[in-house]
Amino acid sequence: FILALQRVFYQGIEVYTVPGNHDSVKPITRTEWSLCDSGLACYQNLILPNGRRIDDLYSFDYEGLYFIGVYTGAGNCVGDGLSDPEEFKKELDRIGTNPSVIFMHHPAIDECDSGPCQWLGGQKFDGHEAFVDLCKSDKYNVQLVLAGHTHEDKVYDADEKPVEVTSSKRPLFIQTPSVGKDPDAPFKYRWINVYYMSPPSLSPET
Repeated sequence: FILALQRVFYQGIEVYTVPGNHDSVKPITRTEWSLCDSGLACYQNLILPNGRRIDDLYSFDYEGLYFIGVYTGAGNCVGDGLSDPEEFKKELDRIGTNPSVIFMHHPAIDECDSGPCQWLGGQKFDGHEAFVDLCKSDKYNVQLVLAGHTHEDKVYDADEKPVEVTSSKRPLFIQTPSVGKDPDAPFKYRWINVYYMSPPSLSPET
């Protein structure tokens, strides 16, 4: 991953990341991580080696489209949740009705019918109900909420109903499979076309 990240940087492409649950735990088998105090410190040192730091929540905009990166905490099935939900709301208040995309690790909407997570109602994060309510509020204009964690391709609307990725409903809550987890299709990613008109239009694809 680090080598791929470096190749992208060398091409002058900006990359914005958020840590996942595995980044929150310090491994003991990687000698280059031995000087880290915690898993997140290691993540910062390896992924952002040039002094750039990412907080639990950060945002940026590009030509009228706003992006919010959120850390959803540690936890395998269920994430610990946002460290400061009120700060997230303040950021949405600041952005207002401008179109926005939120990206994070644990999904806010999920369902699971097998494995230990089925008893927890899916692999979400603590406080996900209030988060979803904010995302679908008419006060804001959240277009997409992007997540990973489950290693599956899932798309939900704000009523927690499965929909196609081509759905015109907003916001869409989208999960994307992992790179390297499926030997038959090892390169999974999500391509999202952004058409910069007024307002910007987004078209997610698998």
